[in-house]
Amino acid sequence: MSELLKTLPGKELGENVIEFQRFIRDVGLGNACTINKDGKMIIDPTALRSLNMPEVVRKILNYLADK
Repeated sequence: MSELLKTLPGKELGENVIEFQRFIRDVGLGNACTINKDGKMIIDPTALRSLNMPEVVRKILNYLADK
């Protein structure tokens, strides 16, 4: 049964969503991301001004290097 659960698309999608949420948090974009009225995630440009962008880019590159 557990092998079947591992192949279900819903489980894979759920894991991808969790991984994406971790990524956003770990690279420092958590406070800059919001959900708009259409339910789509957007990056708030005003919140980006308060971020250390070179540090965010470094974290993204480190994350990608690990993958």
